[in-house]
Amino acid sequence: MAFSYTFLIIVLLYVVEIEQSVGFPPEGPPQLPVPPHWHNAPSSLNDYPVVNDSYVVDPWNYQQRLGLYKILLEVTKPLLKEFGYNNTGNILWGLPLQFGWQYRTGRLEEPSRIRFDDGQRDISSNSWWGCMNYYLSVIPFFGAVRANYFGNVTVVMEPPTLHSALFCMTVESCSNQRTWAALSRWTDFFLKIRSNPLTNKVSMDMEKLDTYLGYMWAGHVASSRAAEPLFPKLLKLIPEQEANFGVGWDNIVYFIAAARIWTSENVTNNAQELYLPPRMLRNGDKLPNIPDFTKTENIATAGIELVDKMNKFSDGGLLSIWKDLMCSWQSREVGFKLMNDLFGNNKEVLKDLVLLVGTIIKTCLI
Repeated sequence: MAFSYTFLIIVLLYVVEIEQSVGFPPEGPPQLPVPPHWHNAPSSLNDYPVVNDSYVVDPWNYQQRLGLYKILLEVTKPLLKEFGYNNTGNILWGLPLQFGWQYRTGRLEEPSRIRFDDGQRDISSNSWWGCMNYYLSVIPFFGAVRANYFGNVTVVMEPPTLHSALFCMTVESCSNQRTWAALSRWTDFFLKIRSNPLTNKVSMDMEKLDTYLGYMWAGHVASSRAAEPLFPKLLKLIPEQEANFGVGWDNIVYFIAAARIWTSENVTNNAQELYLPPRMLRNGDKLPNIPDFTKTENIATAGIELVDKMNKFSDGGLLSIWKDLMCSWQSREVGFKLMNDLFGNNKEVLKDLVLLVGTIIKTCLI
């Protein structure tokens, strides 16, 4: 165990070393409050066509898939309103904002094309990002359908152009062995927030927020685990640098989930605009010195890949240590600060580690 914690400290210090070696000046990111085309996306099931008494959604059309997120935010708004003004604190914001970042940076496109075509299907079923995101959009939505958020309705997804056997199209077909765990976790989340909504308090109950985040992140992790084995061939269609980043980003989400980071509109916007690459990585990109990336984007992208490599090198030990450290909602708050400071303010990392140890002693060991 002592070796394991020493290994974690070495990884943290190495990330700090990357930051100190990068010579690009930091830049302030633009604030993007909602995903692209948010206001044109469907906001109700009634905005989708009805065929044979079923609502039909084309999840390979960006705006139609985006509408699934918009509807989820709308139906959960009364249940989560104490989290922030005008639904900005809703913990589901992370999903559509991440999807919007994928769209904006070209990650949903057909890998062989540079630009979107003018057709209605602007999410390629050859896009690794687009296919992975299916499990983080359609499955959560079906979880809400299964939790009876829309009454007795039937919703059917149109199949993709390619690889249709890898996707379920209805609640019933998503109840198979591959997707059952994810569908169940998302159903549990929607049932939980409806059974005990935060609507009667003047101020937020941070412990209850942490509980809800635990349910939400459990759904996220289950969706990722269901999708991960399905699309390795699609990684070969994109540059190796982008494939490495994609796999690394998928891995870092498990660390984020363990910390139960509050995926509000502001937190998610600030984090992904500061840290995530503004375009797909290309052949010839050399991290952490890509000229058209900011200093912080270079550091974070390199750090994400490093954590993935170190976690694989330790056979998952790094993630196991991190999960052990995230043993209370108070330690998870400190863990969130530590993750931010690793990529943005490394002078605070040592203080964060000391604070984390003290918090664990107070909240987990006593």
